Amino acid sequence: MTIIFLSFTISLFSQKQANNWFFGDKTGLNFNNGYAEVLSSASMTAEAGCSTISDQSGNLLFYTNGLKVWNKLHEIMPNGDSIDGYYGTNQNSIIIPKPANESIYYLFTIDSSGFKYSIIDISLNNGLGNVIQKNLKICDRGVVTDKITAIQHCNSLDTWVIVHKRTSAEFLSFLITETGIDIYNPIESASGSNILAEIGYLKASPSGDKIILPVNSSTILFEIFDFDNNTGIISNPERINKTDEIYMYGAAFSADGKILYVSTGGQYYQLLQFDLRAKSENELNNSAKLIGQGNIYALQLATDGKIYTACVNEPYIGIIHNPSLLGTNCLFENKAIYLNNSLCKMGLPNFNQSYFFNPAISYNNACAGENTCFSFEYKSNIDSVSWFFENNEPNISTSFPFYSEYSYSEPGNYNVYLISYHCGTSDTISQFTSDTISQFIRINDLPQIELGNDTIIFEGNTVLLDAGIDMDEYIWSTGITDRFMEVFNTGMYIAEVTKNTCKASDTIFIEVIPIKVMLPTAFSPNNDNLNDTFRAKVCGKIQDFHFVIFNRCGERVYYSTDYNQGWDGKYKGVKCPIDTYYWEISFSIPDYNQPIVKKMQGYVTLLR
Repeated sequence: MTIIFLSFTISLFSQKQANNWFFGDKTGLNFNNGYAEVLSSASMTAEAGCSTISDQSGNLLFYTNGLKVWNKLHEIMPNGDSIDGYYGTNQNSIIIPKPANESIYYLFTIDSSGFKYSIIDISLNNGLGNVIQKNLKICDRGVVTDKITAIQHCNSLDTWVIVHKRTSAEFLSFLITETGIDIYNPIESASGSNILAEIGYLKASPSGDKIILPVNSSTILFEIFDFDNNTGIISNPERINKTDEIYMYGAAFSADGKILYVSTGGQYYQLLQFDLRAKSENELNNSAKLIGQGNIYALQLATDGKIYTACVNEPYIGIIHNPSLLGTNCLFENKAIYLNNSLCKMGLPNFNQSYFFNPAISYNNACAGENTCFSFEYKSNIDSVSWFFENNEPNISTSFPFYSEYSYSEPGNYNVYLISYHCGTSDTISQFTSDTISQFIRINDLPQIELGNDTIIFEGNTVLLDAGIDMDEYIWSTGITDRFMEVFNTGMYIAEVTKNTCKASDTIFIEVIPIKVMLPTAFSPNNDNLNDTFRAKVCGKIQDFHFVIFNRCGERVYYSTDYNQGWDGKYKGVKCPIDTYYWEISFSIPDYNQPIVKKMQGYVTLLR
């Protein structure tokens, strides 16, 4: 398999701020080793909404259920109680680091009294943190719903915090910068439908270009919007229609942002998958696939690239193992991890979804001597990209989707680098940084195939063509998919082989010519070693040969079954007279199905 190298200089994509999760009844997960490990040290019970934050190395800082804040020792922080987040709200909180400041964190909460934020200084209390201000009001509860999500600004420094109005079809996008929170001038986007406020999760895609909002009306399950992570504007809703009495609850995007998963409740408790590469709203609706059923509530992507699903009041959590694959290939496993007798509840931690962005360079035809095609299919305000291959000379792509080609002359391991330019800054996806991922592409040699020179065979014979040993795939022009093919008819034959995704082919022409059996019209058995015997000259392979000669009176004077033998002009040891004699020959030609029988007859003159 070819692996593409990727890394970012912007620290966001190399951080592990979402590597610790605390949720449910005093349970949690840790992803610092690249997979989920159960944590049983939590002090928190969270029926639904909760949030956790770690530092860039994956060390726990603090967590909350929207009502209290616990530090990394699982103790309530000073001033960390009486936080105004409603206990039963799906998304009652989210934690956002202040840009360009390693100590200050904003905790956004929603409860019956409104949308608020508190400020935590993690440098205080010997690094355990204090809540230095709390419950600072942004707007009243009646203004926004119980839904909140966050995504990185396209400058990779600032953060958008997004909520939705309760009584109108409007989003509010608040920008968090190094100067603080601009609570008075949010970006307002009037788009989509009025919603049922109390149910379901608002989520942004990790790539920062999509927003999903549960509508849960009589006809609409949810809507998907375009998000401009430069301006904060949300637009272009696409509706997912509802036919059954169900409602949307949880939502999660795959790490590459191409596949969406939602959980439903009501008449059916289901896990549904949608392909966001659909070209139209109708195609998007038709892409829906049922992935699972049962106890499935909140969904959350993790830094290991998997999506985790909440199992309410059970000591388990479910997993979608391959979220970027369609249908059952995504491998959903309900009750995948046992939580050591702790209970999962309805919710999972709410994070800035950019922490899970895992951009990838797509490629095909990684074969030496041919053009390997690369693409970078992320368009979130990216103006252009520069590709770097062997020669380190940039190959610039300026339009989406961003493509490039490069031909490697020799097989081997090669690094591929990419720089993307947007919003006046650049994110370096390259090995030129101190924080790198040492991955590479493998360029494979072309497979070798040699069918040989064009060949002539006689009728009834066959030739066995060999397309080569140890190929991954064989395909002949006749449709045969084996290494060998036996040929018995005239024609042009083509074989294509595949090895390590690289293809090669060869062509051979096989001509089948008729069998020839020839006899002279006269012979002279006078022992001069010239034409002394009368025999058949055979070109090709025959069988069941019979050769008989008669004199003028109809008497048989010669018989043989060996075409290499001939008549010496004698009968019972006595020389036959000069005369004309009649002969008959019969033989069969081997054939692919059954032998073909042929007969010949004629006259020969015996001379002395």
